[in-house]
Formats: sequence, C-alpha cells, structure tokens
Amino acid sequence: MDPFLWENGKMIDLGTFGGVFGFPNGMNNRGQVIGGSSVASNPGACNFENTNPGCDPFLWDGSKLIDLSVSSVGGSPQSAFWINDAGEIVGGGTFPNAPFDAYLWRKGIATDLGALPGDCFSEAYAINESSQVIGDSFDCTATFHHPFLWENGSMVDLNSLIPADSSLELVAVGPLSFSVSPLNDRGEIAGVGVPPGVSPGDMPVLGHAFLLIPCDENHPNIAGCDYSLVDTSTVAALTANEQSQAVPKTPPTSDAIRRLILSSGLRSSWRRSFGVQQPK
Repeated sequence: MDPFLWENGKMIDLGTFGGVFGFPNGMNNRGQVIGGSSVASNPGACNFENTNPGCDPFLWDGSKLIDLSVSSVGGSPQSAFWINDAGEIVGGGTFPNAPFDAYLWRKGIATDLGALPGDCFSEAYAINESSQVIGDSFDCTATFHHPFLWENGSMVDLNSLIPADSSLELVAVGPLSFSVSPLNDRGEIAGVGVPPGVSPGDMPVLGHAFLLIPCDENHPNIAGCDYSLVDTSTVAALTANEQSQAVPKTPPTSDAIRRLILSSGLRSSWRRSFGVQQPK
C-alpha cells in the first residue's frame, strides 16, 4: 500500500523506499507531503506505526521521495508528524547524545529540541507558521507525559504557563489526531489533562480536553489575562537574531511563556479556569 496524492483530478503514487507499506501524515499548502514508508530490508514495517524499525519518515517535495532518516544532517528523524508552509517538519528522532528527542527539520538539518528538565525523551507533534512547536516530553520510564511549547530556542513546560489554581494538570498535546493539528497559527493549543486527584496515568479514561488561549493582541477581552505583558516595548525588545528567524511578531520567549491561560472542556460543559462560566 503506497501513499498517494490526489491533485487536479488525478492520483499521484508517491511510492515507497522499497517496502510494501507507506502512509501520509500531513501536507502543507505548497503540496509537500510527509509520512512514513517501509524500507526494502523490512518491507512489512510501517503498517500505520510511525516509529517501527524500518519505517522511515519521508518528505515528498513534489517530484521525489526523500528519506529523512538517512539524509538529514545533525540527527536521524524516526517520525514526521507535521509540516508548515515553510517546509519545516517536526517529529521525534535519534541524535548523537540523545536516544529519542523532538526535532525541528529545516532544509535538510534536524535540530535536537531536547527534553524538559528531569526527562529523558521527547517528541514534537505540531508546528505553526510562526515556527512555534508543541509536543510531549517523557520521564525516563517513557510513562508520563509533560506537554511542552518550544519557540525561539527555548522549551517550556505548558503546566508552568497556566495559573496555579487551574482545574487541570496538562498531560499531553498529541497525537490526538493525524488529520487535525493541536496547534494553530493563533498560538492556541489543544490537548488532554486530568482534574485534581486523578493520576496522569488515568488520562485515557478520565482525561478532559483543554484549550490554551494566548493572552495577546490577537485574543482581546479574555478573562484573567494580564495584557500589560504584551505591548510595543516587548516587540521592540526582540533581538536582531530573533527578528531574522521569520517570527518578528512573536514577543520574546520570556514574555510568551507567561501569556497563556487555560480553558478546559469538562464532559459536556465548558468553563474557563477563572470561573467565567461554571459547568451545569
């Protein structure tokens, strides 16, 4: 089973790396496609499992299939979950000093994004047009997830960005779906958390959906937001290096990591964590 692209009324077979299985994971507005393909030495790999040995992540650039695992400089991607319109790809991969970390792939170079303090592994699941990356960081048993935001070279635990009295402990941001990104271009983030008294390990049966909304100029009149953190002085404080990274509208990380609030879907009701509307 080969991955395909339907374009202008015809089906394009993207091919494989010599195996019999392949699948797409995403496509950007330039027509570039990412996914996974089994290799000739392990033709049965890649049966919808993104990180099986022999299931290599690919980029289809419009003319050819590129094996990201063997062609990338800096590391070896093992999964590819999302691609933005700049052609930047995120997933998880192996690096000389890390057995499995989240990566950001740009123009053939895979950059190790690291893991949160105290954790041993990580994987990235989405990237938006401002090159913000979200994913999960894992403890050294690979059991517990800690959702993160990465931007401008810094990784931050999302649980540190929400009020201390929030109704949920954030547990994971993905992969919630292979077709819907848990991060949009407005910087809003979706995921799953657990209420007080519930173990993160019980997330599959007792988890609640959450939505993180940035307190910025794009989200006015959000209850509980401190908009004094977002003004012209923060934009002016961007360094020349940050401005050169094609994200001139994003405030510095030190401010960005303080400008998220939590909204959480509690069963069939909806409430803001600041008590704007209580669930019935």
